[in-house]
Amino acid sequence: MLYHNFLTNTDKRIHKWIHYFPVYEKHFKKFVNESIVFWEIGVFKGGSLQMWKRYFGPFVKIIGIDINPECKKHEDHQIHVCIGDQSDHKFLQSVIDEHGAPDIVLDDGSHVMEHVCKTFEFLYDKVSKNGVYMVEDMHTAYWDEYGGGVKRDGTFIERCKDLIDLLNVRHWEAKQDAHKSDSLGHCREAKQDVKGNDVFAKSTFSMSFYDSIVAFDKKEWHADSLKSLIYPKLYKKLKNKTVLLFGSGIIGKYAKSALEKEGVCVSAFVDNDKSKQHQTIDGVVCLPLEEAINKNPDAVFVITIGNDEMAKNVFEQIKSVGFSDENRIFDFSEV
Repeated sequence: MLYHNFLTNTDKRIHKWIHYFPVYEKHFKKFVNESIVFWEIGVFKGGSLQMWKRYFGPFVKIIGIDINPECKKHEDHQIHVCIGDQSDHKFLQSVIDEHGAPDIVLDDGSHVMEHVCKTFEFLYDKVSKNGVYMVEDMHTAYWDEYGGGVKRDGTFIERCKDLIDLLNVRHWEAKQDAHKSDSLGHCREAKQDVKGNDVFAKSTFSMSFYDSIVAFDKKEWHADSLKSLIYPKLYKKLKNKTVLLFGSGIIGKYAKSALEKEGVCVSAFVDNDKSKQHQTIDGVVCLPLEEAINKNPDAVFVITIGNDEMAKNVFEQIKSVGFSDENRIFDFSEV
């Protein structure tokens, strides 16, 4: 739809790489015909502002940002052009004050790394909680004339590499914090904001990387969201119990981390995979089923397997070796 709009355009010039259009569709299509505020930084010939108006429909408010006063002529019904420096936080705030915070930001502005980073630093938190922040033409992050270079400090791509760590900050082990903080480069300061608050992680659902594009999809994420999956029904039953986690994959590791943060003792993983048995996984041993029961006769089982059919088979396997108290076997997928 959007690509066809681009191909059939006979109005103002639209300057976009063809391979960008599937990316736009993927991240923007949920906003079509919704009442949103869309910001495009970089107006140029004004054609893309018209394209976005046609694409998003009658309820969108489009804000074009450019430093060139001549771009003001591209204003139209639903389209407002604001003249100023994209890296000027006071200017950006004045646009928000006049037109409202954005639901989508598309940065196609100067492409100078300092500008891109300063714009992101100010605007990202202002984007609505289910919004999108997209930066395009990121090939310039590797071009010297834009302040870029391969693995050069201060480029937006390098900052994004650090943001991947911040996206996963809730999983950092406390004992690793000192090492992490030293290795995060210019994100060390950002970590101080995130530590204990999860600022970036709380508001970000995903980061997506494409040829010359980085896209952030926002979604409110509560710090205790994992805990909320397993505790309302299960936590009280596990408190003060010794727990065996059957399944040492990603679900088991998540469950272990969350349980231990609440003071629940995870004695061991249990797994039928012989290559994992008697290995240490996330700080605890992984045992064959019968050995785990013999060593922990008073423990309770939590089945941490995502496949329902496999989880049922494991439930029967646990009972078949003499662990007869079904009230001490819990299925993670059901809580």
